Amino acid sequence: MTVGELRKAELEKAAQILGFHRIKNLGFYDGNLHENQLPLLSDLIAREVDSVKPDVIIIYERTGISLHLDHIAVSKAVIDLFDAGRIKPQKIYYFGLDKEMARLAGGERAWVDSQNHGAVIDVSSVWQTKLAAIKEHKTQGADIKRMLKRYRQLKNNRGANLHHEHFQLARTTIDKRLSFPESDLLAST
Repeated sequence: MTVGELRKAELEKAAQILGFHRIKNLGFYDGNLHENQLPLLSDLIAREVDSVKPDVIIIYERTGISLHLDHIAVSKAVIDLFDAGRIKPQKIYYFGLDKEMARLAGGERAWVDSQNHGAVIDVSSVWQTKLAAIKEHKTQGADIKRMLKRYRQLKNNRGANLHHEHFQLARTTIDKRLSFPESDLLAST
C-alpha cells in the first residue's frame, strides 16, 4: 500500500469517528499542490462548492499553520474563488491558533484574530472524539506526538486552553454587522 493509499484510509477512519458521511478526495498527491496546480485545484473546488452549496467554508489560515504548501494552496484557491465571484458561501473562516497560543507554541505566524473578527468555539465536549480521530493519522504519528506533547506542556506550564478552537472571518456575503467573537460558526447564516 502506498503512503497516499494509507493516508486516504486514515482519513476515512478519522472521518467515520467524527461522523462525516461524505469525503471528497480531489486526487492530488500529498505535497503536490504548488502554483502550477492552482487552476486545476480551483476548478475542482468550485465544482464541489457548487454541488454542495455550503453556508460556511473553513480553511487554514494563510500560512497553513505548519507552512504546509497543500494547506496554503487550498486556502489561496478558496479565497481567490470567492474574490472572483465563482463561489458564494455566506462565510469563509480561517482556522488557526489564538495569538498567545501561537506565540507559546513558537508559530507566531499561524495566529488568527478570533476575538475581534471571528469565533471561539469550545470543543471540550468533543475533545476525546477529536483526539481519537487525530490519532487515526498513524503515518503522521511523529508530528501528532510532537504536537500533543507541546500542547500538554503549554497547558501544564502556562494554563493554555486546548479545548477552544479559533477562527477568523476571512470573507462573508452577509450584509448585516456581525458581533465578535462568535460562538457558533453558523451564526447569522
